Amino acid sequence: MTLSLLGSALPAKLRTFQDTLPPRFSTLCRAEDLPRHPLLGSAPPAEPRAFRGTPHPRFSTPCRAEGLPRHSPSSDQHPLPSRGPHHPPSLGSAPLPSRGHFMGTYLGTPTHRSRQFDTEEKRRGERDRAERSRKWQLRIECADLTGKEDTIFHQNNQGNFNQKVAKDVQGMWSLFEAAQLRVHGEDILDEALDFTNTHLKSLINQLSSSFSAQISHCLRKPLHKGVPRLEARRYISFYEEDPSHCKVLLNFAKQDFNMLQELHQNEVSSITKWWKNSEFGTKVPYARVRVVEGYLWPLTMSYEPEYSVARKMESKLIGCVSLLDDTYDAYGTIEELELFTRSIQRWDISSLQPLPESMKVVFNAIVELWDEIKLTNSSMFCNLARAYLVEAKWRHELYIPTYNEYKDNGVITSTYPLQITSFLLLAKFSTQEMLDWFLSDPTIIRAVSLIGRLENDMSSHKFEQQRMHVVSAVECCMKQYDISQEEAYKFIRKDIEDLWKVINEECLKLECIPKPVLDCILNVARITELTYENFEDKYTNGELLKDYIVALLVDPINIE
Repeated sequence: MTLSLLGSALPAKLRTFQDTLPPRFSTLCRAEDLPRHPLLGSAPPAEPRAFRGTPHPRFSTPCRAEGLPRHSPSSDQHPLPSRGPHHPPSLGSAPLPSRGHFMGTYLGTPTHRSRQFDTEEKRRGERDRAERSRKWQLRIECADLTGKEDTIFHQNNQGNFNQKVAKDVQGMWSLFEAAQLRVHGEDILDEALDFTNTHLKSLINQLSSSFSAQISHCLRKPLHKGVPRLEARRYISFYEEDPSHCKVLLNFAKQDFNMLQELHQNEVSSITKWWKNSEFGTKVPYARVRVVEGYLWPLTMSYEPEYSVARKMESKLIGCVSLLDDTYDAYGTIEELELFTRSIQRWDISSLQPLPESMKVVFNAIVELWDEIKLTNSSMFCNLARAYLVEAKWRHELYIPTYNEYKDNGVITSTYPLQITSFLLLAKFSTQEMLDWFLSDPTIIRAVSLIGRLENDMSSHKFEQQRMHVVSAVECCMKQYDISQEEAYKFIRKDIEDLWKVINEECLKLECIPKPVLDCILNVARITELTYENFEDKYTNGELLKDYIVALLVDPINIE
């Protein structure tokens, strides 16, 4: 809600910038030019609108910024004129019911007709109306583009970007953000990303301090890959510096952020009490204590109030998974771990008698939590234990698997399939259809999990090699392709960029999956990018997450 009050973080003049694009390229960047399924974004209003958040049609922005005055550049920047007036929507407005709804209500709807069916009828009418609106808007925009001159490319049609475009800082910024939504085969957006990245870096020192700070942050963490809650707080600061900001709306947004922060603080307090009462610190002395750091994952999946219970249960689950990881990684012998794994497969605590007390505590905590959250299917936890055992055997045998073999196992040891599935089932998506989809190894969850595994490996590789530890993706890549460590890093980084394209493609294809589900999955990739950026394992080294934790959970925003 916070950024929905503040308008877009991106420049408004991309529309004029887009008018210079050839038709095919323009349709990649215009919000109106691609028809979208209702699950992947709301329909454009009838009035011409300013850009929202990420300037690309494929997803609604994670921050839902719309309808407010947008941030202005410094006085030395000359904004282009808007293509049309922008009318902020009423804060209390809602779409009108469909004609069929009124007819059904006033022309003799049977009294036994359920309220749920009425609601579904209304939603279906809204979706149909929105789809028709998008189709007509697409025709109008495509007609407007007909006959435009190709001014962004050289006249020799070699595909090189016109250097004059590099002077349009806001347009470059918007194009850079839009290019984050590219999928496989969109070579022109790959080129646009390189072009805008290079020129924006060269222009940073020529901009005002505020505008330069925004561009620098954009280059480091594009909006599409940013954690929504952090991006909301950051944009509040940028918006406050805008002389044209609306003070009432600014204060309202701050209050909204602070109220949610209080809820999140209470959740962290509850989780911390659970951890202390469980006495894991003394009963499992080898385990890492990462209660608050672990809470960032469910907080990023969704910060909305209705997911409070899911966040608390998910945080406990992450704590138990961390205990399990440390048990396989740094404590048990291979014989103990084999028996431990068999006990988990049978879900039988009594078979743990020969094992150390700490391992009994870990398994007992897992069983109690599973009973508390009432998830009857324990197969994903069993899969995780088996995958951890595979890594333990690799370490014991000094075996280096192939890169693909390592990735297949790494999808599970990333723990993301378990985390994502449990969170969404704890939320409002616990239907049999959704459970079947989660258990079918969806491509999007696999892609997010691989990003987590590969990012983790690159950030912790050097440290882990100082002790006896399972091989990482870096070593597997080096051995299989006979390349240096630096080349392996580049190879894996390219893999991660390809996985982001897979995520974008899946968000476009999965029309049958509710958008909140896709948002939660996408947000897991976003918190991964934050936690392991710059080859730093911020989860293990909790001090590196301190500033983010303070911004999200400790310091409220000052309200004048």
